Amino acid sequence: PQVQRWFNAFESSQFFVVPYRLAHSNSPAKGSRLTAVERLAQRLGLRSGAGRSLSDAANHPSLEKDLPSDLRSRLNGVLSLHGGSATGVADILARSNAELYGYTGPRNNAGAITNWLREYW
Repeated sequence: PQVQRWFNAFESSQFFVVPYRLAHSNSPAKGSRLTAVERLAQRLGLRSGAGRSLSDAANHPSLEKDLPSDLRSRLNGVLSLHGGSATGVADILARSNAELYGYTGPRNNAGAITNWLREYW
């Protein structure tokens, strides 16, 4: 997966991993008091209130409603080939020091990280 190339070039602790659905939420993830944007601002040392969310996800249809199943299947194939599957990415994240926003499971449990990625992908 592509994320491994980034981890080869940069210290993994510099990465802040936020699945799409958590990035676009106006509410903090389970186990957090900050939204993803607020947590990122905190990591970067920006003043409080620098950002709230990336968009209003509540006004956007679910992926299942937005894309037909055959197109989603083809898209998943392309992502698996070029970016890595959720399982492949989770295997790398489980061995990293990247911050996984909204993930509350065991740090080195690739199966639990896979489930987290799939839930909020």
